[in-house]
Amino acid sequence: MNIFKSSRLVSRSLIGAVGLSAIALLGSPEAVKAADIVCLPGVDWVNNCDSGIDMFASTLDLNVNLDLDGDGIPETPVTLEASSGSSKTTQVWRGDPMNGTLQTEISLFLTGTSPFGDFQIIAGDGNPNGINDGPLYSEGQITQRVDDPNTPEDESVFADSFFDVLFEIQGLPGGPIRNQSPIRMMGARGLAGLTEEGPVGLPHGPFESSDPDCKEFTFVTVEYCYISNTEVFQDQDGDGTFETRVGITLSEQHIPEPIPEPSATVSLALFGLAGIWRLKKKHSLK
Repeated sequence: MNIFKSSRLVSRSLIGAVGLSAIALLGSPEAVKAADIVCLPGVDWVNNCDSGIDMFASTLDLNVNLDLDGDGIPETPVTLEASSGSSKTTQVWRGDPMNGTLQTEISLFLTGTSPFGDFQIIAGDGNPNGINDGPLYSEGQITQRVDDPNTPEDESVFADSFFDVLFEIQGLPGGPIRNQSPIRMMGARGLAGLTEEGPVGLPHGPFESSDPDCKEFTFVTVEYCYISNTEVFQDQDGDGTFETRVGITLSEQHIPEPIPEPSATVSLALFGLAGIWRLKKKHSLK
């Protein structure tokens, strides 16, 4: 079962009401500037989205088992929590739309503190432009959903998204570690559009993951989760090959995070109006 789609079977006719309730509870934030939204929400929004680069702050939680004693068994569980703080060190390039699809590339630099001291997580080749410029090149895709007539909401206002991520972690015992096979970070919500900060600031679809390692954050961003295992390696002989297996990942979650700046806040009115419009569209077809 695809855990990122199974919860779509639950009726979402309350989305419009939830959006209006959010407006009532949180007040009226400063209206969004025209430049803040770069891909306007609506039906088939992916095909109306121009190419560009989005920059945002983010956090990442990684659970990994490491082989610290060199016996070949990754038996030491380690949780690594990294963040960009208030700096927008995560960048996503997106190309021009083609048949409801946007090609993407992610690059990030996050820092944190582990039981071993300070560490850094690097993903991507550092030059997000849709071209493979280095060994950590991490590409992705945004794909428009097709409406399901059996749901009360118009699915075509959302898009699925993922990144195939290669990363390096610096600051661990024995030197940096890398994965050799990309991990697929799946969006746990349907994307409803994009701002200059990527998914941050717009109301997106319902949280769709039922896996306990993929945790819900907020509806004004999209959580990206990897809930499988991949091996990680060290370059212990210094030849740049990263061929010594030293651990295995258990789960990873990457969250683009809103920075509390009023000028970057998107009005929650979009959420309520979008929910009402989606329901009206469905009803008008009956």
